[in-house]
Amino acid sequence: MPANKHQSQRPVHTGALFCFCTLFILTACAGPRNYLNDNDRLRAEVMTLTEQRDALQTEVAALDKALEAEQRKHHANLPAGARIPVVARIELGKHSSLVRVEDTNIARLYLRTLDTKGRFTQIVGRAKVTIIATVSGEDGITLGTASIDETSLDAAYRSGLTGTHYTLTCPISDMPIPSIAFIHAMVTVEDLLHATSHKTQIVLD
Repeated sequence: MPANKHQSQRPVHTGALFCFCTLFILTACAGPRNYLNDNDRLRAEVMTLTEQRDALQTEVAALDKALEAEQRKHHANLPAGARIPVVARIELGKHSSLVRVEDTNIARLYLRTLDTKGRFTQIVGRAKVTIIATVSGEDGITLGTASIDETSLDAAYRSGLTGTHYTLTCPISDMPIPSIAFIHAMVTVEDLLHATSHKTQIVLD
């Protein structure tokens, strides 16, 4: 009888050992498998971003060639590799702010006109400035506007401690402004030589 008792218990121990080994193997495999999946996902994202970067660089190079070819049509004597400066984008400098001058509130803006490589490039054009106060969930309030013609824009050219830029000013009203309001300065510049338009905006302190 004792012999039969031991024989009946042996399959139970063998089955438990088999289940334990199987669980151990599955657990050991789960970790590395997830790790490899994360690596594959990150590698795929890097490849996608690299492809997008390469595509953008190719597009920029093609646009540069097209611009050079277009300029050469109108300037046959332009040497190979040379190009006429063209404003590609505009930005407002960080020193742009609201100030008070002779009892008048104004927005003083430092406008930079940049080429495709981010270098300052002078422009022949006109500018329009709009100053708006906004509060979350409400319509904006226009505080002031200013139109700057080509002569005034040329006269606004400055180069000094605050860098090379055009200094634009726009008087703003004295209407009460909520303390939680954001003051936005929006500028549109029209390039008269190349028939293009550029826009930018900034939140003023």
